[in-house]
Amino acid sequence: MDSPSLIIVWIAFTIICYVMAENRGRNKLLGIAGGLLFGIFAIIYYWIVGDTPQKRLDKIAIAYQNLKKE
Repeated sequence: MDSPSLIIVWIAFTIICYVMAENRGRNKLLGIAGGLLFGIFAIIYYWIVGDTPQKRLDKIAIAYQNLKKE
């Protein structure tokens, strides 16, 4: 793999980790650092650990509010 392709892949890993951290209620800066340093392993980590407990409660509250509206 040549250098430009490698740089694009590492940038993609970083962006994916950032978005995953943001969507799961985790630290976004650590998501960026994890994506830069660990690449695919950081993506696997965020996929496995999932949402924070607070994020889970927020999702449940939103779902409950949506049910009350119907």
